[in-house]
Amino acid sequence: MSSKGVLAAVTVGLIMYATQLSAASLSYPSSASRQNYLKDASQQVLALVQANDAAALADVVHYPVTIGGSEPAVTVHNAKEFVEYYPHLFTDKLRQQVIASASSPSINWRGARIGDGAFWLSGLCDDDQCQQVTVAITSFYNPEFYQQPFGHEAQQQLQQRMSANLPAELLPIKLNNLLWQTKDYRVRVDTLADGELRYAVWPVNADMNLQPDLVLHHGKLKYDGNGGNHYYLFSNGKYRYRLDVVVIGTDNSPAGYLTVSRGERKLVNQPVVNELTAR
Repeated sequence: MSSKGVLAAVTVGLIMYATQLSAASLSYPSSASRQNYLKDASQQVLALVQANDAAALADVVHYPVTIGGSEPAVTVHNAKEFVEYYPHLFTDKLRQQVIASASSPSINWRGARIGDGAFWLSGLCDDDQCQQVTVAITSFYNPEFYQQPFGHEAQQQLQQRMSANLPAELLPIKLNNLLWQTKDYRVRVDTLADGELRYAVWPVNADMNLQPDLVLHHGKLKYDGNGGNHYYLFSNGKYRYRLDVVVIGTDNSPAGYLTVSRGERKLVNQPVVNELTAR
């Protein structure tokens, strides 16, 4: 059979599969074979792509999720936004790329790589003991998204939000990495034009267009294992400021934690209660 014939057969099969799905059930016991449940989840999601079912796909995305392919990368925050972005993100070229990979998803420590990285499926723990795993889309990559008017405008608006209401002394910035509120603080980490990471913190009830209480430069980004969780680390004499970003967690996990320590003693250890993200 020719390559076109194979693709056509795969396409028909996926359409038939999608019509049998009222909703993609992507939850599996963690004792199951990871290779098998990622392959099964890949087939279900690929069927939804082929059926062009934006609403059903929106239910298998882990939010917030970024669209790679240009910097700053636009973030999709919820299912309603995803449905709005869908026709601009899932272009004909990307859909063909995804469908062509239907029979052979690439699986590694991160999850299932679909369509040469068009998106990734990863297993997320449903509980603290990780007895049940839900597979979800955790990232997208499509440079073509930013070449369209919709994507270009979304990126321009993001750049404006990232710099909005900042005092002049903190401008310009290249990228806002995070913008958090904890019980007592509002904090942000920005990437400056030269790639340097900068930390700024305000009291929780302060307006962020005022001067921050503390500004630290020359931060470091470090990854914590292979799941995507990472942290930013800043130093100020004997004090260490660490911001842990939770990417792979449970439904009850906070977006991250702010920890301030002096030596072995933790002076502040607060979970994020609100993401004030510019994204």
